[in-house]
Amino acid sequence: MNSTPSLTYLKMMLNSFLQKNIAEKIKKGESMSPFLFLSSNLELISSEVESLAKILLKEHDIDINSLFLLRDTAESIKIEEMRSFLSKGNEKPRFKFQIFLIENISRMTLQSANAALKFFEEPGYGNIIFLTNLSEADVLDTILSRVQVIR
Repeated sequence: MNSTPSLTYLKMMLNSFLQKNIAEKIKKGESMSPFLFLSSNLELISSEVESLAKILLKEHDIDINSLFLLRDTAESIKIEEMRSFLSKGNEKPRFKFQIFLIENISRMTLQSANAALKFFEEPGYGNIIFLTNLSEADVLDTILSRVQVIR
C-alpha cells in the first residue's frame, strides 16, 4: 500500500491553503503581493488558477465580472494592452475585491512589464493579482521580487 499523497490531493490541499490565506487577508482588508503560479503545463495551470479565482468570487458572493482576464493569445503583450488592462485596478472595486489574472507573463514586452511593476508593487485595496508562467527564467527579476511564487 502506497502512503504517498496523490498529486490531486496535493493540489486540493494547496488550493485550500491559498483560499484560506487569501480569505483571511480579504477579511482583514490587507493588500496582497501578486501570486505567480508556475507549471510546465501552462494551459492547465491557467485553467486551475482561473478556477481558483472563480471559487474565491463565489465564496464571497462577488459578481464574476470582478474577474479580469488577460488571456494567452501567443502574441506579445504590448504596453497599450497592459495599461488598458491595469487601468481597471485604479477603479474602486464594486465589491470587496476583484481579481486580475494574466496568463503567460513571459509574453510581456519589456515596456509592458515595466508598466505592470507599479501595480504589482502596490496592487491597492481590493485587488488580487494572479499570474501564470512556465518558469521563473522568462520573468524579470524586478517582477520576481514582487510576487509570491507558487510551483
